[in-house]
Amino acid sequence: MSLSDLFLIASGICFLGCLLLASAGAARRSATLLWWGVGYGIGGFGMGAVAAAYIYHKLAFAAVGSGLVLSAYSLLWIGTGALSKLRPARYWVIPLGLVWAVLAQIPPLAGSETLRMITFGPLVAGVLLALAWDAYRLPGRFAARLPLAALAGMHVVFSVVRSVALMVDATPAAHRAWLFATPVEAIFYLFSDAFLIINLVRSVQEGALAQEAYTDFLTGVLNRRRFTHCAEETLRRGPCTLLMLDLDYFKQVNDRFGHAAGDAVLQAVGEVCRQEVPQADLVGRLGGDEFAILLTGTADRAQAIAERISAAFAQKSEAMGWPTGISIGLARSADTRTTLADLTAQADAQLYDAKARRPTLERRAGAAAG
Repeated sequence: MSLSDLFLIASGICFLGCLLLASAGAARRSATLLWWGVGYGIGGFGMGAVAAAYIYHKLAFAAVGSGLVLSAYSLLWIGTGALSKLRPARYWVIPLGLVWAVLAQIPPLAGSETLRMITFGPLVAGVLLALAWDAYRLPGRFAARLPLAALAGMHVVFSVVRSVALMVDATPAAHRAWLFATPVEAIFYLFSDAFLIINLVRSVQEGALAQEAYTDFLTGVLNRRRFTHCAEETLRRGPCTLLMLDLDYFKQVNDRFGHAAGDAVLQAVGEVCRQEVPQADLVGRLGGDEFAILLTGTADRAQAIAERISAAFAQKSEAMGWPTGISIGLARSADTRTTLADLTAQADAQLYDAKARRPTLERRAGAAAG
C-alpha cells in the first residue's frame, strides 16, 4: 500500500468521524461534539491534501494539508474545553495551522521534509498535551475521562518521539519509516478518539443531570431525598453528629421584605454551609427554612462548625439588614444502630429549646433601641 493510500484512508475516517460526531452533537445538543465534528471534517481535508502532495509532488499541498491537520487538532482542544467552565475558549489557537502552512513553504523548511516533520511534531504535541490535560480535569466519571486523556497523551509521545528520532537519524530509510508510521498512527488515533469523546460527553451530561436531581435548586445543597439516602449510609459506617438548622424570624423577613428577600436569605444559608462544612460531610435542605448537616468526627468538631455557621450567617444578615439568625440543634449517634430518624428527633428537641430561648422580634427590636 502506498503512502498516499494510507493518507486517503485516514482522510476517509476523518469524514466518517465528522458525520458521526456532528450527528451525535446535534442529538445531544453538545457544543463539544459539534466542535469535534468540524475538527474531524477539516482534518479530512488536510489528510486529503497531504495525500495529493505525494501523488502530485507539490509542496503547497503538503503545507496546506499539515496546516489543516494542526487546525483540526486545535478545534478538538477547544471542543474539549467547552465541556468545562474552568477556562474561556482558546480561539487564538485556530490560526496556528494557517501560520504553519505559510512557514512550511519558506526556507529552510521548504527544502527539507524531514525538517518539517521534526518541527511539526512539537506543535501537534503541545496542542494535544493541552487537550489531554483538559480532558483529565473535566467533570464526570474518571473511567470516562482517563481513556481520552491517555490516548491524547500517547499521540503526544508519538509526535515527540518522531521528532527526536529524526533528529538523531535522518537517513532516507528512517525518514520513510516515519512517513508510513504517521498515517497508521493517525488512523488508530482518529478512529478511537471519536468514540471516546462521545462517551465522555455522555458521562458529563449524565453527571450534570444527576447533580440537578440531587441538588436543591435554590441553595445548592443536597435536596431532602439525597441527603436522607446519603446520611443513612454514612450512619451505618460509624458515629456522626447531626445539626438541625432553622431560621429565626423567617416569616417576618418574607412579610417585610418580600419573597425575593426570603429566597436570598435561604441562598445565604446554603452559601455559608458550603463554605464552613468540609466537602466530605453532608449538607441538605429538608424543606422551607430547615436545613440539616451530618458531620463525622468528634462532637467538639461538630460544635465548632455549628458556631462558625451561626457567626458567619449573623455577620451576613447584619450586613444585609435582615432581622434573622439561625437556631441549631445537635444530636450525636451512639453507635451504628442509631437511625437518622432517631438523630432528627433528638436534634429537633434541642432546636426547639434554642428557638424558645430566642426573644420575639418585637422584644429584640426594643432591646436594640434601648
